[in-house]
Amino acid sequence: MSTLDPSESEDKLNFVNTQENATPSESAEILEGQNSSLISNNTADGSSPESMRANVNEAEDDSDSRNENSKRKGSKGKPSSALIQAKLNAKKRMKGTASSPDTGPVIIKDHLQPARDAKDWIRKETGIIYDIRMLEHQSLWDPGHPECPARFSSIIKRCIELDLLERCVSIPPRFATISEVLSLHTLEHIEKLREITEIEDVVKLEDIASEYDAVYFHPSTYELALLACGSTIDLIRNIVEGKIHNGMAIIRPPGHHAMKEEYCGYCYFNNVAIAAKQILATNSSIKKILIVDFDVHHGQATQQMFYDDSRVLYFSTHRYEHGMYWPNLEESNYNWVGADAGIGFNCNIPLNSIGLGNADFLSVWQKILIPMAYQFNPDLVIVSAGYDAALGCPEGMMRVTPQCYPHLLWPLMGLANGKVAVILEGGYCLKSLAEGAALTLRSLLGDPCPLIQPIMNPSSFIVDTIMNATTALKDYWSFGAIRTATGAEYDESVLTGEGHKLSYRFDWTEPKPLKYPTRSAFVLNEKEVFLALDKELDQLNLTTSLSVAKHRVGLLYDDVMLMHRNTTVVHPESPERISNIFACHASFGLVERCHRIASRKATHEELRLVHAEEHILKMRNSERLGRKDLGNLEDRYNSIFLNNHSYESALYAAGSLLNVVESVLTGECQSGVAIVRPPGHHAEEDEACGFCLFNNVALAAKYGIENHDLKRILIVDWDVHHGNGIQHMFDSDPRVLYISLHRYDYGSFFPSKKDANFDYVGNGAGEGFTVNIPWNKKGMGDTEYLTAFTNVIMPIAYEYAPELVLVSAGFDAAQGDPLGGCKISPEGYGHMTHLLTSMANGKVILALEGGYNLTAISYSMSLCTKALLGDPLPKLCLRDVADESALESIRDVLRTHSAYWTLLKPFQKILPSEFPIQQGKYSIIPTKENEIVELMEKLKVGPELVDVNANPELTIPDPPISAGEPSLSIPTIPPTVNIQRNQRRQVQIEDDMSIGGGELAIGAVNIEETTEEEVIAAGGEEPLEGAVGGSNTQQEFSIQVFVEDDNNMFAVYPLNWCPHLSSVNSVPTTGIDITTPCNDCHSTQENWICLICYVVKCSRYIREHMLMHCVETGHSMALSFSDLSIWCFPCESYVDNQALQEAKAAAYMNKFGDSYTPSNNAN
Repeated sequence: MSTLDPSESEDKLNFVNTQENATPSESAEILEGQNSSLISNNTADGSSPESMRANVNEAEDDSDSRNENSKRKGSKGKPSSALIQAKLNAKKRMKGTASSPDTGPVIIKDHLQPARDAKDWIRKETGIIYDIRMLEHQSLWDPGHPECPARFSSIIKRCIELDLLERCVSIPPRFATISEVLSLHTLEHIEKLREITEIEDVVKLEDIASEYDAVYFHPSTYELALLACGSTIDLIRNIVEGKIHNGMAIIRPPGHHAMKEEYCGYCYFNNVAIAAKQILATNSSIKKILIVDFDVHHGQATQQMFYDDSRVLYFSTHRYEHGMYWPNLEESNYNWVGADAGIGFNCNIPLNSIGLGNADFLSVWQKILIPMAYQFNPDLVIVSAGYDAALGCPEGMMRVTPQCYPHLLWPLMGLANGKVAVILEGGYCLKSLAEGAALTLRSLLGDPCPLIQPIMNPSSFIVDTIMNATTALKDYWSFGAIRTATGAEYDESVLTGEGHKLSYRFDWTEPKPLKYPTRSAFVLNEKEVFLALDKELDQLNLTTSLSVAKHRVGLLYDDVMLMHRNTTVVHPESPERISNIFACHASFGLVERCHRIASRKATHEELRLVHAEEHILKMRNSERLGRKDLGNLEDRYNSIFLNNHSYESALYAAGSLLNVVESVLTGECQSGVAIVRPPGHHAEEDEACGFCLFNNVALAAKYGIENHDLKRILIVDWDVHHGNGIQHMFDSDPRVLYISLHRYDYGSFFPSKKDANFDYVGNGAGEGFTVNIPWNKKGMGDTEYLTAFTNVIMPIAYEYAPELVLVSAGFDAAQGDPLGGCKISPEGYGHMTHLLTSMANGKVILALEGGYNLTAISYSMSLCTKALLGDPLPKLCLRDVADESALESIRDVLRTHSAYWTLLKPFQKILPSEFPIQQGKYSIIPTKENEIVELMEKLKVGPELVDVNANPELTIPDPPISAGEPSLSIPTIPPTVNIQRNQRRQVQIEDDMSIGGGELAIGAVNIEETTEEEVIAAGGEEPLEGAVGGSNTQQEFSIQVFVEDDNNMFAVYPLNWCPHLSSVNSVPTTGIDITTPCNDCHSTQENWICLICYVVKCSRYIREHMLMHCVETGHSMALSFSDLSIWCFPCESYVDNQALQEAKAAAYMNKFGDSYTPSNNAN
């Protein structure tokens, strides 16, 4: 690679200033001009050139091409208008001209703090609560009643058969107190139930039961209803207090139909609603609760209890048939969305047909529930788990397979830091009930979701309901890439078939009966139907593999891959990428929790699976070439560097990933993480490209096809650059579904290929199996990526039903990557990983591709590994609406791929902008506070008189609590910095908030001296230092704090490298005089000095002369006389780098008359 002629530096700078997508080669050339001085300075201090080069840690990935069409010379970088406005507002407040009141201290947070907090969040055990006394509750006059004791015993029996109970922590059951029940029900309601159950005359009991809709009474009903309620409360309390990770309550009688003053639908006390109210009232950490009710009957009572309460988002999917199905209430329809403060927080999905199955329920989840749940961002998830929509249940007459219930639960387990409680409600086919409930508990324990058949062709009835509900709720929640129209435009779309015709029906007209039937009022399957369904269930259960690998996650890392490095220039694809990731894994304790997989080289025959012989030989020959010949070989490729160890490192990267694939496919590990380099997804069949020598992931897919006879492999490529190599190798092969999310920028972003756009779908037999989701601007983050997952990736993945998922895990879309320009958080990557693990029986493998901010990639990949281990994930902080450019790209993808995927096509219709149907509303009378006191005085008998340990001979022995239960550090409030709103000054953040110090510093690892053992050793109890940070001293990092329009504070972190550092010139011999006035207006209030020409101009707050100077000249860097910070205009960011220390030192001496000590963060 040739060096950059100094005479060309200005032209080159002009190009890079206008193009974020400069090629890696060009970026490296720009860096080269500064490297000689940096390296010589560092070497003078005793450090090696290699160590100095390793400090460049925020360069571009395998990025950005030589696209001549995009070289718009003369175009100047624009400053961030948002940042300018924020700083201007701050300046006004300094002068006392801002109208916003001073409301005292504010809190700012490091955007990486959630990842740091998650370091010690380790999955705890799953809780289980049940009591065999619940077998006593039964109908005395109808032994065939569906709400029978066998419901309970069949679940317990199946859980024992699968060895699930012994893996759980047993929570002692208890009776609810009267005051707890009074939080929802009235005094009369509680006392009447006690009095009824004291009646010994069975005939009279049945007569009383006829006064209520679908209930019976037994002498044990009162006590067992209290026991079910108290057990629900205690299970949930153990979860929210961090004693267990999640849990399940196998209880009866159920509860979600029990209204404030009425027994209903086999329910007496509303277990879930009472528990939710108790937790909201007594636990200050729980402010928002998501209740998901997938019982086939609408939980109308739970809805009533929280209809005006924005703290609870109630979601119910239930059989409705336009009101003709029980409970025959208009309030079960989709237009009942909440009232007053709770408007928008009630979601009904009425099912207007029988026979709906997996495709229909999963479509509801992907289109409505998951987007709403992530936006709601709950602190707790409670599932009212009725299994009467399961295949074989005569009451529901639906076709949800028992194996599908884990898939309904799995995405919910990524919410609320994993705080999920499953509470049994209905379910009346004993075989599907037992299997569905047991598989639900199995998922709570972290076992992978079982494989289900490809999901396709959702019913037209569910499509209609989803579109109706979306219309009703779209003013309160964002549902991604929906299309809307108003007035005549919408009417025209309906006529042409492009628009969805909104429908509303409520057909039930029967009056309330004076007496309800008490016998044989329930549906039974005919014998032939029963036998056919029973056989189908047996076949499903027999053919569903419930095997679990010996190890949950396999981890691959080897020091040998550190040997591949650029020996001529500082290069972003540095060895520290993998050593820092591995060190972060060690610091998080992940290395010891994962199974270490041995590395190996790929064989020549294996490489031939995807690469041409000539290409392999060229790479092999690089081992023997001298520096000049290596340079000539590099010049033949787009963005490639080589040394004599590159071929060996590439062999290990490719071969080691094959070992991970082998480990997962043979059942040794359930999932895998491969920390490998060089990356691979740009490498073509016959040439290296974009830092990639061999295509690791493509080879892994081909290996799975050839060696394990896989028929369906999903590759998800979330690297910020399109994986051109993978796409080209499989674009005609339907055995590989390739989905890529990447920056495209209308073809100007590397690799700048037209076939990276949404309209390229593959060739021949592979048509439709290439899915490109192109971003046409920078700035996409968690909101946009999650929208793509719910709208595109997960529906297509479920229809494809892969046997293996490979992730081309580039982390250059992470926030903090100065050239990737996107904003995914580490937890964002974790949540994407969690969603994917519902596929392929959990066989998910992540292989490192790009990513060049060492801190960002280290945290991001570590949180992906934690997701695979089932650890709690930090919550996402999503914007209300995804970026419109991203939504437009997603719409393009949906429109294009609707021709190939049945889960996409039905949902592309236009919706009305206005919701013309009246929203449902009823009056809710809260329980009077004095009723609790009143009841305690009046009630004669209460749970205090009932011994929870009575009849011990009837009690099933509870599984013992494991003595080795891991402790979980409950997340604490992150470190904060208090700033008065009327101040603008630099602040220092403590170690654990600093980028560049504390737990995980940005810096270099001396690859000549650091061994794998030393990296692991760095992951102990002490803060991680040298292994990742390259320093054994604590580091601090200065930030600038500004005030936004909404009076919130935000912190701006300096980059420790940017591509414009080479343009900085030496300080003039006359030095820097901070009293120099602005060259244009002569102001001395707040000035900056250009670090290219050293002219002094005033700031944005005066007359913006420095800003105009940089725009007109293309000069990129300026130093503030006020706080000595340095701003890069093209990067729109502060920068703190060793190359800037001379200017800072000169200004510091002039300002303070003392020598300047550079921060450790500066490279």
